[in-house]
Amino acid sequence: MMKKIYLLLPLVMLATIAFGQIDYTFEVDMNGETVSANGVHVAGNFQAASGQAGDWDPATSELLDGDTDGIYTLTVNIPAGGYEYKFINGNDWPDAEGIPEVSQVGFGNGNRYFQLTAVSDSTTGAIVFGGSAPTGMTAIKLQVDLPDGPDAEGAHVAGSIFDPAWAPSATALYNIGNNVYAVSYHVIDGDYSYKFLTGNDWGSDEQSIPADCSTDGNRTVTIAGNDTITDVVCFNACGPCSSPSSITFKVDMSLACFDLSSDTVNLMGTVTNWGDGAAMNDDDADGVWELTIDVQPGDWEYKFRVGAGGWEGIGNRPLTVVEGENQDLEVDCWNSSDPCSAAAFSPADVTFTVNLNDSTLEDGESAWLMGDFTAPAWQDGAIQMTDNGDGTWSATVADFCPQDGRYKFAYGTTPNGDVWVEENAEFAQEGGCGEDNGSFPDNRVIVRNTNDAMTVCFTFNTCDDCAVGIAEMESLNRVEIYPNPASDVINIEFDQYGQYNVRIMDISGKLIYSDVVNTDRLRIEDNNMISGVYFVQIADEFNNVVTKKLVVK
Repeated sequence: MMKKIYLLLPLVMLATIAFGQIDYTFEVDMNGETVSANGVHVAGNFQAASGQAGDWDPATSELLDGDTDGIYTLTVNIPAGGYEYKFINGNDWPDAEGIPEVSQVGFGNGNRYFQLTAVSDSTTGAIVFGGSAPTGMTAIKLQVDLPDGPDAEGAHVAGSIFDPAWAPSATALYNIGNNVYAVSYHVIDGDYSYKFLTGNDWGSDEQSIPADCSTDGNRTVTIAGNDTITDVVCFNACGPCSSPSSITFKVDMSLACFDLSSDTVNLMGTVTNWGDGAAMNDDDADGVWELTIDVQPGDWEYKFRVGAGGWEGIGNRPLTVVEGENQDLEVDCWNSSDPCSAAAFSPADVTFTVNLNDSTLEDGESAWLMGDFTAPAWQDGAIQMTDNGDGTWSATVADFCPQDGRYKFAYGTTPNGDVWVEENAEFAQEGGCGEDNGSFPDNRVIVRNTNDAMTVCFTFNTCDDCAVGIAEMESLNRVEIYPNPASDVINIEFDQYGQYNVRIMDISGKLIYSDVVNTDRLRIEDNNMISGVYFVQIADEFNNVVTKKLVVK
């Protein structure tokens, strides 16, 4: 799970001429806020370049208000280039500002941005905390599609909007994705002219903008008190460079655990510029929610969300749109990139236990359980676990409803408190008890295999089972699977004769094999599994569960 640090889709940075170190001043207007006793800070990817220990540290770059006018400032000396940032009323991420869309990078990136050159503005201006512009000003975001990309000097925009006016190299654009370049700027109300450049000098500017969208060869815009985001236009054109394609998105909610009589399923992602997303519908009441929208050609990402905070626990799904090719996407199961399986299990209690004997907890610290099934999800809804007195801690989630879930253990004082240590092992690679989480540490995965109550137990930050003093669990831990890697035959040898529920899932949690056997040895032939990593989940008659990793070559 992504730690709730508001981080950040990587930008495709513009190539900029190095002008050496430049002084740049961050300013934020806190007059409408109760300023935190922990101070006002700014965090971003400028911090390391300014001499701080690292980027995106919410506690090291403090702004001060020396003249007590409510405007907090910090001047840093950094190289020319493109930078992201956000202000923090305090010294930790829960205190960070929410940024209006007009001031966000865009394409799913919710940070502020500036492009620093020797001739650009050397300050943010006194932006209102959580606002789009300084008091008395309005924000505008200009956007242009450059299918062939910019020149080596980088794309720019010039006009009467900017200071200095009509300077071709002063205001750089940045790539927000799919060759769309943009910039946000602060202005007072008025009528303005501007044009885009593929480089940083006249001659690379738009020279044939149609008369339908220009005056005297320039684009125009009127600002009258409201933030403005212009439509994406093609260079030297009035409209987009290409025609959108019709894309139908579908998600099967039949195995999800939400009250959809009151909540809506939303399509989220770069296809909707994130935000609040776009509401889907299930007009035929078949459990499959759908939405058809027009999407411009390019590479996009999406996922689904229920209500305001019911996010899927998986990573973003990729989507490539080709001009002229409409797509009716396959039906994905909620929280999966595959169709829903036929198997479904009724809600039942699930007890999570973690062994912290190898960790050091101080007085006042506890173990915590967090996941995509806690309310709210992950850190904000972390469940404090109970000390069993033997170095293990447990928490029972009553009537656990999802068919599978993603989760992690942590220990500390309070979620994201002064002491907060989360698991960060690569569970998918090292032990097979989790799944890859992109650029973030892996999540653990629980896959339900029964209508009865379940117990899962691991040593902190490992895939080692952690049952203490339970003979049956120790016996289950001695199950052997061979050969591993396997090909067309899989042997499972149990420590003793008994009844076992054996299930094999692929890395996404899709059920590949299931059987209940009374034996001390099981041979599985002709399994038709393709090469990859699988989880073999074995439950005994006492509802103890162990998960082993199996590699098929």
